[in-house]
Amino acid sequence: MVSEVKNKIASGQFLLSRKGNQPDAHWEELLYFSLQSEIPDRLLFTDYTVEQGITYTYSLQQYNENGIYSERSLSNSILADFE
Repeated sequence: MVSEVKNKIASGQFLLSRKGNQPDAHWEELLYFSLQSEIPDRLLFTDYTVEQGITYTYSLQQYNENGIYSERSLSNSILADFE
């Protein structure tokens, strides 16, 4: 499946967000970016603000100029472990 997605050309406006596993956690907006007929194969973001022991889920949404957002595409859960 990764190879199918890897070579797809993408265009549009996107939002990268994350949510920790704490009880009061909410989606934090991390990065707005755009792609213009590109293969999304470059590193767009490195998260240096994670906290030890917190499990995070990242999401990607596409949006348009009218402020309409797609459903979130979610990552696997990722544990911040600095050992």
